[in-house]
Amino acid sequence: MKNGTQTHWHTIFKGIIFVADFNKKFNVSTVVRPKDFGNAVGAWFSKNLFSFGNQEIIQLENTEFNNEFVTYSSNQIEARYILTPAMMERILKLNSKSDETISMSFINSKMYIAFPLGTNYFEPPIYNSLLDTDLLKEDLSIVQFMHDIVHEMDLNTRIWGKE
Repeated sequence: MKNGTQTHWHTIFKGIIFVADFNKKFNVSTVVRPKDFGNAVGAWFSKNLFSFGNQEIIQLENTEFNNEFVTYSSNQIEARYILTPAMMERILKLNSKSDETISMSFINSKMYIAFPLGTNYFEPPIYNSLLDTDLLKEDLSIVQFMHDIVHEMDLNTRIWGKE
């Protein structure tokens, strides 16, 4: 308690946020969040942190994608420009590698991916050695997973002439 006020901390998201420059230029925000609202953390995160302006639900051509995710955007044409059939397949493949359903946002030509995880990577175990082989393997697997995102989402490709 300080100056008559109390501070309370509430965990609103536990996981990793991956941010990357997207390989297409776009102006509006498009949000892809879990269709299953039982995943409240991912839904809250994408709705409150990665959602801007009035948006409508976009029905895309990929039935499997629509069954897994709900997509919001204020511009249907731009949402389809971002979420091509190949991109939806990549997102589904990436999502299958995550224990929880991921959330994504495309804002100002950047891509944000929220991966809910049960581990807090900023709090190392205090009673165990950080040199534990299993702990190092787990950390390296997360780094490899993030590296693989760039390749799986084809983020190194610049064929669209983005400025």
